[in-house]
This record gives sequence, C-alpha cells and structure tokens, in this order.
Amino acid sequence: MFKLSLRYGSLLALMLVLFKTIEYSFFAEKITLDLYLGIVALFFLVIGSFIGLRMRAKHKEKVAITIELNQTDLLSERECEVLKLMAEGCTNQEIADRLFVSINTTKTHLKHIFEKLNVTNRTQAVIEARRLQILA
Repeated sequence: MFKLSLRYGSLLALMLVLFKTIEYSFFAEKITLDLYLGIVALFFLVIGSFIGLRMRAKHKEKVAITIELNQTDLLSERECEVLKLMAEGCTNQEIADRLFVSINTTKTHLKHIFEKLNVTNRTQAVIEARRLQILA
C-alpha cells in the first residue's frame, strides 16, 4: 500500500510541475482556470476509478476463498457418513445396509454430495473431500 501511495504521490507531483510549467509558458494565457480545474478533476477521476477497480478485484478474491472454505459445512452428518463409506470403497447397497436405509436414500445422499462438492463421480468426490479436509 505504501508503494502504491508513493507511486501516485510522485505522479501527482509530476502533474503539478507540468501544470506550473504550462502556466508560465506561451499557452498559459489562453488556458483558463476552469480548464485547469477540469483537467485536474478528470485526472483524479481516472486515478480514483483505477484504484477502486484494483481494490475491488482483491476483495473479490478474498470472498471467493471464504465461500470455498464454508462449503465444507454444507454436508450434513449423514452425507459425511455416506462419504466416508464411499471412500472405503463400499457399493451403494453396502452403504445402505450399514446405515440401515434404502438404496434409493443412499443414491439421494450421493447426488446431494456430488452437487455440493461440484463433482460428477465417486472418485472426484473423495478427492475433493480430502482437499477440503472433510475426509482425513
């Protein structure tokens, strides 16, 4: 942030020197105060817009990281149990038998896990869960 302030401060000092040079030159008599103020206002508008866009981009990156970390909380306890059994290599029927639910319920849990982890198959789900530290 200090480097950024130093850079723009130097740029502003350079602009001030430029305006003072113009003021004493041949064109100074033809340029009115209103035009000077307009140029300065335009300069600050451009600089402010540029800084705002840069700060906004940094803020978006931080928000994206926070959302990704909070996705681990989206899995219910039951979905975590299904995910652990799936990571052990259990079939849908074996998962259903161990959790005392129907095979259709197991498939529904798997579908929800895939949607929440944004994956399309079991292997991707296990890899993503380990990456997000849902599975040890």
